Amino acid sequence: MLIAGWRVAYQASAEVVHSHGFTMQEEFSRYFDIGVHHSRERRIMDRFGRAEGEGLAFVKSELSYLWRVQATRIPFALLRNMNKWMSYHIGRNKRMLPLSLKKALSAQPNFWTDEVQKFGTKRSFP
Repeated sequence: MLIAGWRVAYQASAEVVHSHGFTMQEEFSRYFDIGVHHSRERRIMDRFGRAEGEGLAFVKSELSYLWRVQATRIPFALLRNMNKWMSYHIGRNKRMLPLSLKKALSAQPNFWTDEVQKFGTKRSFP
C-alpha cells in the first residue's frame, strides 16, 4: 500500500486491540516465515528499512513496562524475544537449510511444497 502511494497517518482517537496466544513453537514458526519473506522481498527492505530497529524498540519498551509492573516476567520475556530473534535470522538464511527442515520450521509447510513444484528439486530456489 505504501509503494502504491498510500500514507501512514497518526490518529489519536484510534483504538486497536491486538493479541496472539501463540506458543513458543508457533512464534518460532511465525518469525521464521517473516525472516524468509524479508530475505525474498529485499526491495521492501531496501525501500522501508530493516525490521531489527523496530524489534529492539519493542523489546526495550516491553522490558521497561515489565520492570514497573511485573519484574518476575522479565526472564520469560527475554526467552520469548530471543526465540523470535533467532527464528527470524534462521529464516533470513534459509538457503543454508535442507527443504525438509524448512518445512518443519515453517508455519506454512505447503509453501515449500509449492516452491518445489514451481522450480523443481534441482534448482536452489529462494
